[in-house]
Formats: sequence, C-alpha cells, structure tokens
Amino acid sequence: MKILQNFKVRLTLWYLLLLIAAIMIFSLTSYFLLQHSLSQSTIDPWDVNIAQTRNAADGTQQVTGFLGLSTQIGVPQNPTVLIQTYTRSELLQSGSDDIKVDVPNTGNVLSINKKLLASTGSSNDSIIRLYVFSSQDNPREYGLLVINQSMSGTGLVLANFRKIIFFTAGVTLVLAGILGFFLVKRMLKPIRNITQTAQDIEENNLSRRLDVWSNDELGKLAATLNQMFERLEQSFSREHQFTADVSHELRTPLAIAQGEATLSLQQERSAEEYRRTIETISRETANLSNIINRLLFLAQSDSGQTLPLEDIGLKSLLMELSSDAEILFEEKNIHFKLDAPNDVIIKGDKIRLRECILNLLDNAVHYTPCNGSIATTLDTKDNYATIAVKDTGIGIPENQFTNIFQRFHRVDKSRSRSGGGVGLGLAICQRIVELHQGKITVESKEGVGSVFTVYLPLNR
Repeated sequence: MKILQNFKVRLTLWYLLLLIAAIMIFSLTSYFLLQHSLSQSTIDPWDVNIAQTRNAADGTQQVTGFLGLSTQIGVPQNPTVLIQTYTRSELLQSGSDDIKVDVPNTGNVLSINKKLLASTGSSNDSIIRLYVFSSQDNPREYGLLVINQSMSGTGLVLANFRKIIFFTAGVTLVLAGILGFFLVKRMLKPIRNITQTAQDIEENNLSRRLDVWSNDELGKLAATLNQMFERLEQSFSREHQFTADVSHELRTPLAIAQGEATLSLQQERSAEEYRRTIETISRETANLSNIINRLLFLAQSDSGQTLPLEDIGLKSLLMELSSDAEILFEEKNIHFKLDAPNDVIIKGDKIRLRECILNLLDNAVHYTPCNGSIATTLDTKDNYATIAVKDTGIGIPENQFTNIFQRFHRVDKSRSRSGGGVGLGLAICQRIVELHQGKITVESKEGVGSVFTVYLPLNR
C-alpha cells in the first residue's frame, strides 16, 4: 500500500503496535490477578459477630451487644480448623452420595450428604466452604460450620472491569494514535528540512549550510553534513583553482614556444637567431615537461600508488645533495653548512627523498638573498629521523603556513616563474613525506628566515 511507504505512518503504526502490546499485557495480567484474588477470597468465620437481643418494654427487639461466633457455638479462641471448598455443581455431579471429612485430633470421620450440603447453596455458582472445628480442651467435641459464597458478585466485578479495560484501551489508542502522528510529524520536521536543503545544494551553491538547532542526534547529523558540505566546497574550490593554475602554467610555456616558432617562420633569420629560438623553445618545453612530470607524480600518489622501499643512509644522501647543490649556492654566494654527526638508516625511496630535500634546498635558495646562509641538520627525535633545512631568507607570513603546501600556491603572487617556480615544489615535498608515513613542519618569521623540518619514521 502506498500509505505504508510514508515513514511517518509506519513509525506511528509501530508506536501503536507496541502500545497495544503493552496495554494487552497489563490488562490481561490485571484481569487474571483480580479474578484469582476474588475467587480465593473467603470469610473468617471466627470474625463473625452475632447480635444479642432482648424484648423492650414496647415489645420491640433491642440489641444489647455482640458475641463472636466462636463464643456463641462454644468454640474456644483460635480453634483447629480444616477447610474444604466445593462448588454446588461439583457436589451434585460427583458419583458418591456422601463426603467424608476427617475431624482434626480425633481420628473420627464426619460423613455429610452431598445433596443436603448442596441445598445450602443459593445459586449454581455458589462456593460452599466447610469449617470443621473441635475444642482444644475436649477434642471429641467438634462441630461443622457451612458458609456459602455466591460468585455472581465476583462475575459482576469482572464484567465491569472488562468494560473499563475495553473503554480505556480504546480511548487511549485513539488519542495515542492522533497525538503520536503529530508528534512523529514534528520530530521528523528537522529531517525534512535537512532533505530539502541537501536537495537545494548544487555545485554552484555549496556555500549553503544546514541550521544546527540542538545538540541531539539530529543536531549532530546536521553538523556532520555541514562539515561534509564544507569539505566538498573546499574540494571543488581547490579543483577549480587547480584547473585554472594548470591551464595558466601550461599555457605560458606553450604560448612562448609557439610565439618564438611563429616569429622565426615569418621571415628569413640568421643562424644565431634560429639558435636562440630553438633554445627558448627547448627551455620552455623542458619546463612544460617538468610541470607534467610533477603533476603525474601527484596524480599517481593520490591514486594510492606506493613507493619502493630500501635501506637509505640519510647522511650520505645529504652529502650527495650538498655537492649537487653547490652551483645553486655559488650563484648567490650563499654559505651552506651540513650538520650530520651520525648516520641514520631508514626505509624509503631514495629517488623521491632526494627530490624532496633538493626541492627544500632549491626553495631556500630562491627565498634567501645573496650572501645569506643555509644549514641542513640531521638528527633523531621520538622514533623519527629529522632533516631540518634552515635559511636566512625573507620568511613566510604566519597566515600563509597552512597554504604553502597547496599545489600552485605562491606566497608572493607577483613572482615570476623564473624567480620562484610554479608552486608545486612544497606540495610534492609534503606528498613524498606522507608516502613515507612521516610529516613536514615549517617555522618562519618574516625578515628572519624559515626552517622546514622533515620527520621520517625510523621503524617501518
């Protein structure tokens, strides 16, 4: 049925089913307990008081007092009693004519005619109770007390109780169904708002957020969805920025190469001019290839590609890099110092770690003015090998710390490619370190310099 596809209706029905089950269990338990209690109720004959009367002067009867039943029939207090209980129908339908009752403490048996006993009952639903008593002083003196209890009053009480149960249960279910439906509708209103807002959010409208109205489960769900929308918005923003940056970085070398080729073909050139054109095209093509290779590495690492691991001596690796980077230091007359007193062995990819440290050194050279200094330190700390590259460069603004590892990000947007690359070096450094299950941190102060520290795990 289509109506059962409505979540509010299904939730209300489940609520009513549970309520019906609870009412039935409570009602049936109460009914049978009441029925058992009424059927077992009896009268203590010794609590029965008999009135004493006398004739008044005007001929009327006057009550002068009350005596307990045991006193009236000559039975001492707290007699020994044997109780037998029968229904009138049981007496009339049984086979034998007499009932045999043992008299306590006497050894005697009292024989009672069933028809005679049944005649004491006022109706067929009567319960006949026999009290056989004897004197404690003289056990051979005994007697029989018969009390009839009609069950018609019990049946009336039970019938009225059934009516009360059916009426109250029906009214309760109707009211519970109505109130439950509106309660469920009210409770599900936040979910409807969440659904509507989620449907309204599109790629071009990711800035919209859900209202967090409470700290309960639905409030936490709204907060979680807002966090997801925040991540999606940031992801789309990074994707758009990345696409724009890639387009810009690839378009520039291609435009230069195409422009040089077009100019050289417009008219006859000298051999030297052709040579300069080919050198420019070669340089821009190499730059283009470098960008593509770096983007390819980032794409492969994002897809889950792992690195081949081998034992690497970090001291020897840093010494090799220092020798290779000497030409960079000489161009700006930068003083370089390597502090690696002890070798540290780790598991890693030598080619990628070499690229990471070389990128950090190249970045330090670009940001360090002439006659500055760069120091590289190898050490261990908390189960990590640490490689720190410290420079005396221009420093990085504190508000840029979280952005410098983003792809194509430049601290100074006005810097040209020749002055500072395309903004992929630090992003690649961070990705290489993450693939080695390590981390990279930065400390910097404008006008003083920066320290980039790479942490690589010792035990992998």
